[in-house]
This record gives sequence, C-alpha cells and structure tokens, in this order.
Amino acid sequence: MEEDHGRSGAARAPAGAPGASAAGEAIGAARPTAMLLAALGATLALLLAHAWLYRFLTDDAFISFRYSVNLAHGHGLVFNPGWEPVEGYSNFLWVLLLAGLDVLGMRPETISVPLSFLCTLALGAIVAHFAWRQSSSREPLWIMVVPGLLLAVTRSVAVWSSSGLETRFFELLIVAGALRMVAEVESHERAAPRMPLAPSAFALATLTRPDGLLLSLSAFGAAGLYLASRSPRALPRFVAGLAPFALLVGAHYAFRHAYYGDWLPNTYYAKVDGQTWWSSGFAYLSAFAIEYAVPLWLPFLAAGVVACARRGRAFVPLLFAALVVPHALYVASIGGDHFEYRPVDLYFPFAFLLMGSGAGWLAMGGASAPAPHHVESPATNRARSLAVAAGLLIVVVGLWDLPWQSHRQFPDHYITGFPGVPIQHDAEAQAFLDPARDPIYCTPPLRPLAESFRARLRDLTANFVGVRQEEHRLFLETVSPEGRRIHELIDQGVLPRDVYIAMGSVGAIPYYSGARVLDRVGLTDAHGAHS
Repeated sequence: MEEDHGRSGAARAPAGAPGASAAGEAIGAARPTAMLLAALGATLALLLAHAWLYRFLTDDAFISFRYSVNLAHGHGLVFNPGWEPVEGYSNFLWVLLLAGLDVLGMRPETISVPLSFLCTLALGAIVAHFAWRQSSSREPLWIMVVPGLLLAVTRSVAVWSSSGLETRFFELLIVAGALRMVAEVESHERAAPRMPLAPSAFALATLTRPDGLLLSLSAFGAAGLYLASRSPRALPRFVAGLAPFALLVGAHYAFRHAYYGDWLPNTYYAKVDGQTWWSSGFAYLSAFAIEYAVPLWLPFLAAGVVACARRGRAFVPLLFAALVVPHALYVASIGGDHFEYRPVDLYFPFAFLLMGSGAGWLAMGGASAPAPHHVESPATNRARSLAVAAGLLIVVVGLWDLPWQSHRQFPDHYITGFPGVPIQHDAEAQAFLDPARDPIYCTPPLRPLAESFRARLRDLTANFVGVRQEEHRLFLETVSPEGRRIHELIDQGVLPRDVYIAMGSVGAIPYYSGARVLDRVGLTDAHGAHS
C-alpha cells in the first residue's frame, strides 16, 4: 500500500543535479510546502467568503432554538413549557449543544451561524488533510488543492454553512467518521489496528440527525464486508469496536421512548410516516444533478475509482458509494426535502475527494503512466497537467453557473413557493432562469438541459420541495417582526399571557413571542402528526 507523502522539491529533482547543496535542497523542499499550505489556506478563505455571501437563518431553525432555550431555562425538552413533551425537532445533539451555549449567555439565533462556520472550516481542513494522505508523490502539487477548491465554489456548500440548522455540524461528523474509518480499516489490513474512533463519530452524527443511522449502518456494512474479504481475522476486532456506537445510539432511543413515548421523532410522523413519493424524489435528485453539472464529474470520478484500486485503496470508493447510494435512494423515497439539496449536500466532500484522486491519476498519465525509473519530458508532464486543469476548469464553471444565476435572478422580496407557486401570474417567476438570460445555457446544445432544470424547479417549488435559500431568508424577515410584536402585546397586557395561537410556520413567531402555539402542520404536535 502506498504512502506517498513525500512532497518536497528536493525529492523531485534528479539525483546529482548540478549545483545542488544541502542548503539549496532544504530551501527547495520548503518552498513547495509553503506554496501548498498557502494555496490550501486560500481555498479555505474562499470557502468562508462564499459562505458569508449566503449567510442566513431559516424559520425552521427557530423550532430547535425554542427547544434549546426551554431546556436551558429549566423547562425541559419541550416546545410549549408546561404542556406535554413532543419531539418536534430532529437534531437532538444540535439542540443540546445550543442549549449549553445558551446557558453560557450565547443565544441560539446569535451563535448558530458562527458555530456552523467553524464546522465548515473544520470540514474543509479534514478534506484537505485526506487529499494529502491519498496523494502520490508523482502528482503535481496543485492536485491536492482540487477537493478544497471544488468545495469552495459550490453554492450548496456555501448555503449550508449557515441557516441555524444542524446541517454542517452533521456533515462534519459523518465525513470525519468516514475518513477516520478509511484509516482504521487500512490499519486492520496492516495488522496494526488503530483506536476505533469512527464509530463514535458516527454515533454523534446519528444523535444529530436520524438519517445518520442509515449512513452509519451503511458504512459499517461496507467496512465489514471489505474486511471479511481481505482480512477475515480483523473482522471480530472491528465488530467489537462498534460497541460505543451501539451504546450511545441505544441510550438515545431509550431516552426518546421514555421521555416522548415514541421510538422515532414526531417530525417523522408529520412528514413521512411510511409514505413514499418517488416521483418528487427523483425530480429533486435530477434537479440537483443538472444544477451542479454532475455529468461533468463522471470522468474524474471514474478515474478516481481506478486510481484508488491501483494504489491498493479500493475501500475508499467502496465506502463513499456505500454512504451515498443508499442515502440517495432514501432521499428519493421520501420525495426530497423542503430545503434546496440540504440532505444531499453531504455528497460533495466524498465526490470531490474521489475526483481529486482521479485528477491526480490522469495528470500522471493514467493507465499509460511510466515506470517509476522512467523520467518523462517536462513538456509531456506539463501538457498532461494542463489538459487535466482544463477539464477541472469546465467542472468549476458547471458548479458555478446555474447556482449563481439562480441567486442573481431571485427577487429581492418574498414570494411564496417561488417560482412554482406564482408561475401562472408572476412575470418574475416566468422569467426566472430563462436560458436566454444565461451566458452559457443559452447555447443550443445546453438550452434543453436548462429548460429541463427550470421545469423541475417549478414543479418542485409548487409543492414546496427544494425551496431556495433566498426565499427562506426573505420569509424570516417577514415573520420575525410579527413574533416580536406579539411579545410586546403580551407584555402590554393587550394579549393574555396564556394566549394560545394556532399557526403553520412555528419557527420565529413562537420563539420571539414566547406564546403557547398549536402547530397546524403537526411538527410539534403529536395529535396532528399521528392523524
């Protein structure tokens, strides 16, 4: 198994190069490393700048905020203090974390975005570290920057760097668990097993969001099957290492049933309850694939699979596929998500890491790579690197264009279910993402693809699926003042302190008003959810 971590300029120079000296080799070794660190730092800075552009809070996050504040103030994990407990959140660990910070004086609506930004920074850092671990010393240094750069230019990654929801925290735990599992499985193959930390990361992710259980079991299954075929003697030790996961997740399920009387969150019964909506789910995933130009990824993904297999790291693409494919089928079965690509945003780090490996393998010549003792001409290496860089540039443009046009063309005022709901009577909705307005997708070969995406987006948002970040941001601006005004009316005695309000969007208005609220949608009301 390769461990190609030597990335120095001295290692690249032919032996016995004229004029070489110990001091000169030391400087040559330091310069590429410094340049590489600077480049990696630049991608992280670009990622944070992109995230800052899309920073926002969504109304739904205030449901979790209300649970956190109630817990911090001694009312328990309830939505309406003094009334029956209902698990109207689906991010247990995130709620506990925000409650702890609230005890320290940091309100959820204030601290949640900086906390998510920190998680984004950590995610970018561990992706960069894994890219370095997977790289070959024969690859151009700039290849290691590819995964981080792709993350930095991707709108969805930027969008879910904030919102107030647990999205980025959850992704950080899953990605960290998966990348740690690669190291642990490889150590089992070498008969030098590492401490099993991955199961604990997956357990924390499962406590953060229910679909973490599916992702965790998929990862464990892939690792178990791989070890059973490659290192059967390591399998019992691997299984024993899953005990922390079983204990943590089992304890959470026991708590949920004891406290709320159900094995699953109330949000499951309100949103899914065993029903499927495949047509919406496939439209959601296909819209995602078009918007982020997934077909352009395929050559690099395929090359990444081959590169990992050639380097004795076949477990990497196997694990990534085991995480993405079952989860994508789950997302399709439930009809997608109310938010634009929130559950599938998790796939980007895995895809971009594999694409980085593929780009490096192609830059080295792929199947026609020379033997280690053979030295190719600089012109050949340069030409191949330029070809790979050109292909990646096309991917970057594909990742950027449609998402940016959707942001640029979005109205600056709130419209419900834009563009699908008002499509029959609103000129802005009708013109939204018209290919004629796009400098790339107006061309004849790409225009049908853009039209297909626009049709899917209209159908999805007409059913409040895949609602864009801009709409969530603008909606919160309309309802937050209402919640504060109700609080003022209660303080003034205009409304009684035991006022009971029935409404549909139970985020910012209940949070800021402090009033008892009946959730007509059923997210925080068990009777509504089960009926």
